[in-house]
Amino acid sequence: MIKMLKKKLLQNKKILAIALITIVVIERFFRSSIDEFLGLITISTKGVYLFTNYYQYELYRIIWYFTIVLLATICLRLSIVGSLGLKNNFFKPFAFSLLVSLPMLLGYFTLATINFHKTDYIYIAVSSLVSAFGEEIYFRGFIFGTLFYRAKWGFIPAVLVSGVVFGIGHLYQTHDFISALGILLITFLGNAWFSWLFLITNRNIWLPIGMHFFMNFFWDSFALENGALGGWSSNIFRAITIILCTYFVYKKYKNSPQMIFFLKSIIPTHKYLKVK
Repeated sequence: MIKMLKKKLLQNKKILAIALITIVVIERFFRSSIDEFLGLITISTKGVYLFTNYYQYELYRIIWYFTIVLLATICLRLSIVGSLGLKNNFFKPFAFSLLVSLPMLLGYFTLATINFHKTDYIYIAVSSLVSAFGEEIYFRGFIFGTLFYRAKWGFIPAVLVSGVVFGIGHLYQTHDFISALGILLITFLGNAWFSWLFLITNRNIWLPIGMHFFMNFFWDSFALENGALGGWSSNIFRAITIILCTYFVYKKYKNSPQMIFFLKSIIPTHKYLKVK
């Protein structure tokens, strides 16, 4: 009786969406408190997060993401490998991500002076990889993927929810209202773009992970600006990378079922509405 009731509840799209959002809200609410309790961060009088040990924090962060996703996928009866997009080959998406990210590398190389002795490139690589892998699995594969594919929300509503949560997770990079709005905007747009890549490539999470990793790594390696917002000069090269990636992905998948599915989800009257 209990199993049948649980099955019916999980088949209810509204109940599934509410359960997912509840999990996400609880995770966001308790995250900073747990970080502080474990001694991984301290919060200054201005509300700025200060990390006590970078490597311990990155290890904890990847364990945290996987624990939340693992428990949630078990409770919601989702396929961890299939629903999160981990079944695909990672080499080609990573190679492609490196190629289209070269404008950032070359552009920042001309704008900044590299100090190999003072820059901890090992930590930057570890941090970039943890951020890319953990955040794409959690925000795109799990939150967006569940709302879009399982709860049958449209692209825009699913992106709104995952984008707000993703943006809130980056507010530690700022402590004033104007820059907070900028962070929320840039992270929301980034979330929408990564979600689009995940959808269009038929749930290949490795492409968003690859793009996220190389863009973060090149951005942080040259330290032109702090935080996700950045300045105009550095954002020009970031925009070029995004345009290149979008162009080649669109060119490859423009006639694919995924593109039709995407258009269906944002334009209800699209001519391919009847295509399953």
